[in-house]
Amino acid sequence: MRLRGRGKLVLIASLAAELACSREREGVLRERLQWFEAALADTSLPTLRLVPDQAVRRSDARIS
Repeated sequence: MRLRGRGKLVLIASLAAELACSREREGVLRERLQWFEAALADTSLPTLRLVPDQAVRRSDARIS
């Protein structure tokens, strides 16, 4: 498929607009992440950690 003239320009303009929207969304998400990290730094909440597989298996055995 080979685009020529106006079709090519329309495609380029569409892709440029999509890229601009994507960059804007990325910027908003980056700001939200920075806010979230700063909010967590101000609290004394315990940190999250992964549960070892063995603990999960013991928990499943108790439920059964």
